[in-house]
Amino acid sequence: MVTSPATGHLVVSSTSLDFGTVPVGSAANAAISLSNDGSAPVEISKVAVTGSAFSITGGSLMPITINPGYAYSIALQFAPNAAGADTGTLTIAANSAATPVSIALRGTGQAKATGPALTLAATSLSFGDVLLHTPATQSVPSPPRAPIRWW
Repeated sequence: MVTSPATGHLVVSSTSLDFGTVPVGSAANAAISLSNDGSAPVEISKVAVTGSAFSITGGSLMPITINPGYAYSIALQFAPNAAGADTGTLTIAANSAATPVSIALRGTGQAKATGPALTLAATSLSFGDVLLHTPATQSVPSPPRAPIRWW
């Protein structure tokens, strides 16, 4: 009777990862799960990411071994530097037959909201002498062509 040698089989939770829309200056986190449904250990020798807005934030100490029936997570972050679509790739190298594995990364940077800025010329207001429990008011002029709404 001939038996085949035990082999590990790397299974990746997804072939792509979309971080959605993230405001510029903020970040979104996600993870990719790697598991082994083979009959021998899988050794992950390298993980790498491309794309300037993407980074590996956890699970990048290599090499690691995933025993049969076990899983391992790689934590990723998308932190856009500018508005617009960003793409990248997570590449995983292992001793499994189907590697290296490439996972497409996507995200969209959203511009920070802009609008009229409130600028005050005075750095302080003087109410003078005011009796206790007596209201006192001051007027703060709004910039030209920019009405101010207080909610």
